[in-house]
Amino acid sequence: MLFKNLKDMKYTGNTVSKPVTGKSAERLATAVKSGSYVSNAAARETIQQILESKKQQTKRDAPESQV
Repeated sequence: MLFKNLKDMKYTGNTVSKPVTGKSAERLATAVKSGSYVSNAAARETIQQILESKKQQTKRDAPESQV
């Protein structure tokens, strides 16, 4: 689990979502129908940072024969 508790989350569950319209709605619908996803540069950067962190953690924790 990424968050140990809700206090670690930047945003809590009481936010209000805005409707998706126009070209954004079309992109989202296409992604859902094809089993794909929609993301932005900030999301991709965050994912890369998490993956790199996990990779470094795995290297530190693994015996030499597994790296």
